Amino acid sequence: MSIIDKQQSKNLENSAGFTLIEMLVVLFIIALSGFIFAGQFSGKNSRPNTEEILQQISNLILEQRLLSITTGKPEYITIDFSTPIKTISTVDTILEIPNGTIIELLTTDKHLINSKTAVVQFNPDGSSSGGAILLINENSKKSSVEINWLTGIPTLKYELVD
Repeated sequence: MSIIDKQQSKNLENSAGFTLIEMLVVLFIIALSGFIFAGQFSGKNSRPNTEEILQQISNLILEQRLLSITTGKPEYITIDFSTPIKTISTVDTILEIPNGTIIELLTTDKHLINSKTAVVQFNPDGSSSGGAILLINENSKKSSVEINWLTGIPTLKYELVD
């Protein structure tokens, strides 16, 4: 090894670099900035709109219909108007309807538990008690999920006109 090579190797050993602490601080700042900007640009409102609520109700209906067919037992969706927060629920799912949204149910008297609670029944053959769930948003726009009694399949209808 020449004298120049020895000097270069000593310089490399003594050269300053970033310490582990400095690297962790920089990574923490980058991650923190990412979380702040991601929250600002996500474009999601904390309050779901009527279309999202209708889609969630439709999914809940399809899940209960499929569960009834696969288990061979009737399954139910309960619509509860008795509490300040209106809910549509199954045994293991509760869907809350946001304040300011009016919900109405069209079903047979047989499926009204009381004046504030009703059910939609799904049968193992795929049929249902049928009916419609009507949502009226804060702008008085009406949308609905209609449940076919013969097939139990929901149909979404947006912004209905009186």
